[in-house]
Formats: sequence, structure tokens, C-alpha cells
Amino acid sequence: MVAVLLLAVWIASRWYEVGCILNNGLAVTVGFGSLTMVYEPATLPGPTGSRVGFYPTTMDFTWRPKWLNTGTGWQTMLPLWPAICALLLLTATAWHLDTLARRRARLNLCPKCGYDRTGLVVGAVCPECGAAHASV
Repeated sequence: MVAVLLLAVWIASRWYEVGCILNNGLAVTVGFGSLTMVYEPATLPGPTGSRVGFYPTTMDFTWRPKWLNTGTGWQTMLPLWPAICALLLLTATAWHLDTLARRRARLNLCPKCGYDRTGLVVGAVCPECGAAHASV
């Protein structure tokens, strides 16, 4: 679920940027397919105090990390796509393992090696790998 939500945020960040400007000169935004942090204590516009904004954007996605030293502060952009890919891979792996375990339980197969347990006494260990029978 988190991977799908992060994917939706990444896609939406192509057209909109959501950010928070804090009163200490730090701004944190999600836009352009990346998480951006800007520290400009002397030049951030607007009133002092924390505020949140939602802005349309026209820039393309950020595909590589960027670091800029502006002289009075700094800016860094960390792309979201590596985290999305890692979460999607983790989700797909967990889903596959869960599907495999449910299939083996449904077909009365050993949960460890997949040996067909048909004809074995309930509670008997697997003759192939020695794994104990999974209690239902």
C-alpha cells in the first residue's frame, strides 16, 4: 500500500509541488519527482513562521541526486524513484512468498521443500527435509 501511495505521489509531483517553509530558513518540498530541501536563511520570501504550500510546476522529473551550494545556503534534491523501485520489489517478493505458502498449505505440501505430504500421518515430519508439519 505504501509503495502504491508513493508511486501516486511521484506521478503527481510532475505537475504539483507540495512544500513546507519553516521559520528557520529551511524549506522541504516534494515536486519534480524528488524530495527537495533548501536552506536559505536570508533569502526565503514571505512572512516568518511555518507554512505549507501547494504549487503547480512545469519542470521535468529529477532522475539523479543534485546538490547545490548557493553561497548563502544550500539545496539538495533526492529523487523518489529509487525508493519506489525498492518498495515495489519488496512488495512483489512478499506477495510471491505469501502466495507460495498459501498454495503449499492448500495442496498439503511441505512448507519448506514442497514435498507432497499426502498419506503421511498428521503431525509427522517431512521425510525429505525434516521440517515439522505446520499447524493449521
